[in-house]
Formats: sequence, structure tokens, C-alpha cells
Amino acid sequence: MIRIQILGEGSRDEAAAPPLVENLLGRRISAAFTAWSSPSIQRFHQKGLSKLGRRLLYVLARASADGVQGVVAIIDGDQLEGERLAALKAGRRRHREKYPPIPTALGCAIPHFEAWLIDDPVAVREVLRLPADCEVSSPTRTSSPKLVLHALFTGSPRASEDLELAVLPEIARRFQLERCNQRNHTGLADFAKDLRAAFREVIGDSSAWQPLT
Repeated sequence: MIRIQILGEGSRDEAAAPPLVENLLGRRISAAFTAWSSPSIQRFHQKGLSKLGRRLLYVLARASADGVQGVVAIIDGDQLEGERLAALKAGRRRHREKYPPIPTALGCAIPHFEAWLIDDPVAVREVLRLPADCEVSSPTRTSSPKLVLHALFTGSPRASEDLELAVLPEIARRFQLERCNQRNHTGLADFAKDLRAAFREVIGDSSAWQPLT
């Protein structure tokens, strides 16, 4: 099992990002999650880096010291996605210049994390127990994939027995990258590529990677 530190936006990322990473790597992980807003990563100063870059650099330094095998950092892209992702890349680059390298994967979900989940309508319908002909809006045809998923959940049989937060990791485990037709537009394809490249030496030959069932 691989020990990974995950950075994300909040409770929904905390629930679904670890199984999504497992899915894409095809390996079990032991994940610790830290929100970008956590006070524990706010008070770190490094000249020449933005706030996001400084926070990532701090987490990378801590991860190396704690023996964590890798770091995964995911941000939402609903605001200035290019600038935010560039800030993370700068933080990763600074760490690699100053410290021994640690596998680090970066992802920007456009516009936010739920866009990755609803891009596989089969997984969404199966987890929510919806009819096969139930429409799941494409993440590129809505301004809020989060609201799309919420509406599907509240209209599903799962709403009477589960919290919405409980279904997110199930979708993340069940979705298949190849079924995500908008993966090149939501940042998912880039994230999967970066993740697999970053963890290649830890995981092994990418040709052997399969989604977990």
C-alpha cells in the first residue's frame, strides 16, 4: 500500500479524491488529506512563490520528512485555473531544485472536482441507481457540475438512505477514464497522465495498471 498525502479543496475532495487516485493508479493507497484552507499550511514563507506554491512546497518538505511516498495536489479551476496550476508547478519545481525528489502529481479540475465524476454517466447512474436512460449532463455543458450531481442525487433512490457525501467515493471507484468523453477539457486527462508519470517508479509499468474493482 502506498502512503500518499493529498491536497484538495474541501470535504467532497476528501471523500472522493483518494478512491479516484486509487482508480487511476490501479493500486491501494493510504491517504492523508489536507485542505488548501487548513491553517497548518498557511504560515510558510518562501520568496518568489504565490500562496499556493508556498503551501505545496511546505507540504512536500513535510512529506519527505515523514516518509510519505508521494503527494497529490488537486485544485478547482473555476477561477484563474491557469494561474493556480502554474503556481503549483512553480512550487513543485522549487522543491525539486532544493530537495531530493518525491513523486508529486498536480491536477486542476475544470470547473471543479465534480466535473470529473459526472463525465462518466454510466458510473453515476449505477451508483445512484438511476434508469439507464437518465440523462447526465456533460461537464462541459453546465456551469456547475456540482449542482448537476446534487440534482441527480436528490432525485435518486440513494437520497432516502444515504448522505450525498457517501456516494462520491463510490462514483470515483467505479468510473472509467476511457468513458469520460470530456476528459481532455476538464483537466482529468492531464491529471491522470501527470499522476501515472509521477508514480511510475513507485507503481511500476503503466501498461499493467488497471482500475480497481
